Amino acid sequence: MLEVFLLLGFLLVLFVSGLTLMNVKVMAALLVIELFSLPGLWLIFRRSPPFVPTPQKIMNTMMKLAKVKEGQTVYDLGCGDGRLLIEAAKKGAHAIGYEFSYPTYLLAWFRTRNMRDAVPRFGNFWKQSYDDADVIFCYLLTHTMKEFQEKIWPQLKAGTRVVSHCFKMPDIAYAEAENGVYVYVK
Repeated sequence: MLEVFLLLGFLLVLFVSGLTLMNVKVMAALLVIELFSLPGLWLIFRRSPPFVPTPQKIMNTMMKLAKVKEGQTVYDLGCGDGRLLIEAAKKGAHAIGYEFSYPTYLLAWFRTRNMRDAVPRFGNFWKQSYDDADVIFCYLLTHTMKEFQEKIWPQLKAGTRVVSHCFKMPDIAYAEAENGVYVYVK
């Protein structure tokens, strides 16, 4: 929805400002900057799912199946607005989320700004280490789950729980499933 409003605003400014050559150059540069800052567009190029807020029922299922305990380290890959970080931190875990869309990251940062143990980070979750993870939450597309299986799964310690909403790892059997949430235990 944010993308639509930003794009409409851009088109309105372009229409009102007239089409002088200078305005077209400036507006084209602004359009490029704007498009790459939109939550959904950059992720489409990365072949990742767009930001879709996790429904409360699914979040409750994810938290239940994750069995988050006080003192654990929890990661949320593509943390969106930070709602799973907040829930994990309320259970006493140290929750770290990675978000690659800057506007969505800012929303997560704003929602968690007063919480010491809910930490959203702007960045690419593929370039991080998860060897200390007790729980990893993810909402990744099928091909991305295959990539997760190849790149991140091998570095996890024994007992790490991976909780995936909707999408499964292709070659690893899940330990539990409920309401479209799959749990894998390393």
